[in-house]
Amino acid sequence: MDPLITVSQAHSRIYEMLNVHQKLLQEVKFLNASEYVKTLNKVFTDAVVPHFEFEESEIFPVVFARKDLGLDKIISEFLEEHKQIIRHLAGLSERNAGIMNTLGPSKEENDNLLASCNMLTREVIAHAQKEDSDFYPLVKDIMFKMR
Repeated sequence: MDPLITVSQAHSRIYEMLNVHQKLLQEVKFLNASEYVKTLNKVFTDAVVPHFEFEESEIFPVVFARKDLGLDKIISEFLEEHKQIIRHLAGLSERNAGIMNTLGPSKEENDNLLASCNMLTREVIAHAQKEDSDFYPLVKDIMFKMR
């Protein structure tokens, strides 16, 4: 399958999953943050992280090799954003584990954890939108010409 179609389909799937999570966070009065973090972590494990790995192994090296395109800076930004998103997820999971080792989260801890989940989902959506608008339209033409 064409790598750009794979990326496009993955972005669509990630948008859909994270939008469902955004709606849950907005519409449900009280969510158990610990269970929610586990669910969100599964979304990342199953979809987001493999997508990042695919971009980093199949897309970015091809474009990066073409120094004449001048896309080195944006690829470096995307790679840093991938690392930052993964770090935020790890921090969220670590906080969740710490809370679970106590008697359970207080309302404030629960609310803070859910706010962090919301921030992380927004961060991933913004990252994917930036890739879709600032990077992939340029890459589409380049990769098509390389065939």
